[in-house]
Amino acid sequence: MQDQKGKFIEGNKLGNRFTTDNQPKNNGRKPSIYTQLKKLTKKDFNVELSKNDYDKTFAWVLEQTPADLKDLSNKEISDNIPLYMLSLIKAITADMENGNLNNLNSIMDRVFGKATNHSDVKVTDTNFSIKDIYKDEWDDEGEETQ
Repeated sequence: MQDQKGKFIEGNKLGNRFTTDNQPKNNGRKPSIYTQLKKLTKKDFNVELSKNDYDKTFAWVLEQTPADLKDLSNKEISDNIPLYMLSLIKAITADMENGNLNNLNSIMDRVFGKATNHSDVKVTDTNFSIKDIYKDEWDDEGEETQ
């Protein structure tokens, strides 16, 4: 039972209470995705790719010619290229063929950071009132018009 605030009332016996005899079928912490993949593939996972390596790879792919990118996506070569790099190459190649810049823009944002727009406003005349800024919206007596 719960009170009006949603807190359980002391002595509540409702619900499935875990005891030494009543335990969930799969108790304990769930294994991480790496542990699950290791068990599934029977391979050890030593991920050594840092964010810096990842960013450098993206930048390297961006500097390649279209012919180089097409060569890298050939079946014989692509079997030895990491999946993230192959996906990147195919996305850029497909965008290039379709005249689309979406993937290229998001990759550039990832590698170099999103472009920021700065607006510098300098006020030189300090003798003005709000009436001067919104003069079209104010009548002659200084009252706001509807």
